[in-house]
Amino acid sequence: MQACTDSRIALVMLLNRRKSINLVKSDCSMPHVTGMQLARILKDNGVKTPVILISGLSEEITGEDMKENGVVCCITKPFSSAPLVTAIKAILGQSPKENGKE
Repeated sequence: MQACTDSRIALVMLLNRRKSINLVKSDCSMPHVTGMQLARILKDNGVKTPVILISGLSEEITGEDMKENGVVCCITKPFSSAPLVTAIKAILGQSPKENGKE
């Protein structure tokens, strides 16, 4: 796992390490590059890594916006860890049952 506090640094890292990153989780409201912009730039550069967005804003992110920008899931704040864990397992191909939990 790699964490970045600056979206510009995250973008460079993701573009340079595209084959070693399995999943991207980003907040929608980041300075410099928003989560949706980050997803779009990755998609435009041929990065096929799934992107999960986290949003605390009341703005609606449509399924069309997500599809156009390569976002596979958007989770609205506040949330418990359960939706995030479920989304990650689904994206990475592991169901909760396979992990011994439901």
